[in-house]
Amino acid sequence: MTSEGTYMTSDHVVTDSISPTADPSTTELAVNRFCPYQLDGFCYEPFYDEATYLDAHNHCRSFGTGSNLVSILNFEEASRLKELIVNEFFEPYEDYWIGLLSNRYQWGDGSPLLYENFIFSYVPGTCVIVSPNLSWIAESCTKRNLFLCEREIPTSGTSACDHVYKNSCYEGNEDRGDITFARDVCFAKGSYLLQVETRDEQEYLGANIQMNMWLDLNTSFTSGYSWSDGNEAIYKDFEDESSHEYGGVCFKMDYEDGYRWEAESCGDFEKYICKWPL
Repeated sequence: MTSEGTYMTSDHVVTDSISPTADPSTTELAVNRFCPYQLDGFCYEPFYDEATYLDAHNHCRSFGTGSNLVSILNFEEASRLKELIVNEFFEPYEDYWIGLLSNRYQWGDGSPLLYENFIFSYVPGTCVIVSPNLSWIAESCTKRNLFLCEREIPTSGTSACDHVYKNSCYEGNEDRGDITFARDVCFAKGSYLLQVETRDEQEYLGANIQMNMWLDLNTSFTSGYSWSDGNEAIYKDFEDESSHEYGGVCFKMDYEDGYRWEAESCGDFEKYICKWPL
């Protein structure tokens, strides 16, 4: 491992980091995403456009913290994955990249390699695919294959909830990001960026989470205000609506202004809260 979390293979340099802004090519996939396949607290999402290992790795990581190429830590997980590939996926007879960091015998999420199922002797310096029969095969990292992203889904009522108000769980994030990054991180966790639906909820958040916060709010000149899931924003608390009457801006709750809602450039960096129902 080189500095700044960079892993070397014979074909590529694989950077184990997340940019504060999403790759524009993946933004459409990341926004308003849902989990197509859930097993034992994890979300599995297949992608049927062939990609090199590096491109597949970066694509999965672009969805935010906790999202990686799939790891297979034991036989039981391999068996569940086979069930998905054979019975659920659109391309059940194709090979998929897995997230093994070839020269370190370690998975992309940092888990050690304690289980393996190579059909031939493993060759360090190459990347790895899993076949429909669960065999692992060393593959040149420049080859193009389908790939499978994996991310953990937070469990309601666990320590992932920094705050609980009525029937909602809230998780604070100390890092800052633009609105796309904040939404991507929350979606990768199986949640969504903060939506505030009542004054009581807003007052609770203001009393317990003392910082500026992105709001998952959209507006347009024709359709008014709505959350990113398409529901109309009934409750609103703007300091000055006239500054954004033509739409196309993003919004935050402003700590210094009593958590009133204010327009903000979508490219600015703010802290953010992820929310999901209990």
